[in-house]
Amino acid sequence: MIIREDELQTLLPFLAQLTGYKNPPTPVLEPEVSLAWLTAIYDKNLETHLQDIYQQDYLTFGFEAWSTT
Repeated sequence: MIIREDELQTLLPFLAQLTGYKNPPTPVLEPEVSLAWLTAIYDKNLETHLQDIYQQDYLTFGFEAWSTT
């Protein structure tokens, strides 16, 4: 099973209950860390290389090009 970030607060407690954990805590989302360093180096050329290297992950997990917006 793949759990995406936007599903964590709902699905992790549900999965914990399925495994017998009776009172699972709700996950707390941490504030997003600055990605300014990535914005500084990211371009179409890098994205093309990443798609070539991680082609199976892009296909299997539905990865898309990273957006700086």
